[in-house]
Amino acid sequence: MYTQNGGEVIISRDKLHIRVKNHIFKSMRFWLIVLFVVFGLIPCLASYVWTVKTSEQRAISVRTAEIQHQCPILSNQL
Repeated sequence: MYTQNGGEVIISRDKLHIRVKNHIFKSMRFWLIVLFVVFGLIPCLASYVWTVKTSEQRAISVRTAEIQHQCPILSNQL
């Protein structure tokens, strides 16, 4: 493994890196983590979207009721 120019060591390190990189994608642990993250994020994102839509709808309905309440008051003043 010891060479003067270090060429052998660099080549063997690249082979090791490729082997480790491919090993990660074949690992059951990796895919379980990916699945847990995906199945954890989907409900979180869905509840976030639902909460935002509900909040927007509620804000619009409250503002509409407020304006409808002010309309008769303003018309009486005119």
